[in-house]
Parts: sequence; structure tokens; C-alpha cells
Amino acid sequence: MPEHATRIYKKMIQNGVEPSIHTFNMMMKSYFMARNYEMGRAVWEEMMKRGICPGDNSYTVLIRGLIGEGKSRGV
Repeated sequence: MPEHATRIYKKMIQNGVEPSIHTFNMMMKSYFMARNYEMGRAVWEEMMKRGICPGDNSYTVLIRGLIGEGKSRGV
């Protein structure tokens, strides 16, 4: 994830601002685009852990990330 996005996310948490589903989607997409598939999946897990119900866009981001991961591995 871009450094500035990481700083914003950390400030949100420090200030008690709960990240929205859109925040999680943006983070997942950023990691998947950077081919950091492990962190993209970790964001998904964190979203689930926090009880944030994924929307259609969340599933789209996750599925595209998993497809990208498969392509990068030659699967």
C-alpha cells in the first residue's frame, strides 16, 4: 500500500476512527495492484474479524486479487 495511505490508516486507528468498508476495499486493491497478495488477503481477514459485512465491491476486489495471484504464479 502506498506509504501515505498507510499513514492515513494508522492515524484513523489512533484517533478512534473506525475504517469503513470503502477504506478496506481501497487497501485491498492497493495491495493486490502492488502484487502483495498476502497483505491483500490479510486486509480481507481483518475486515471479517471486525465484523464488516463485505459488499459486492469487496468480493470483486478480492476475486480480482486472487485471480491476479494465480496468474503471477502461473496457475
